[in-house]
Amino acid sequence: MSHTPRPWIVWQYREGAPLFVCANDMTLPNAICTVYGTGPTFVAANANLIAAAPDLLACVEIWIEQMRMEMAPTYSAQFRIASAAIAKAKGCVS
Repeated sequence: MSHTPRPWIVWQYREGAPLFVCANDMTLPNAICTVYGTGPTFVAANANLIAAAPDLLACVEIWIEQMRMEMAPTYSAQFRIASAAIAKAKGCVS
């Protein structure tokens, strides 16, 4: 499974309209999702988190690979959590 390539950005076409997370540019045809919520602060925070997802995934994948090469047992709990997050992001777990 592959996701839409980054960058993902948060976009709002007019004040008061829903926030969109879009790929590559600020157009609705490239919308990944529409973000709704219980208030503008939560909506903006959720939209920003969603938009950061591909960058966070790339970062965690690099970190996991470095940990594998170093065989760092000190980070075993973090390694398991990061591995589970990658699997979840790639649709490998339910």
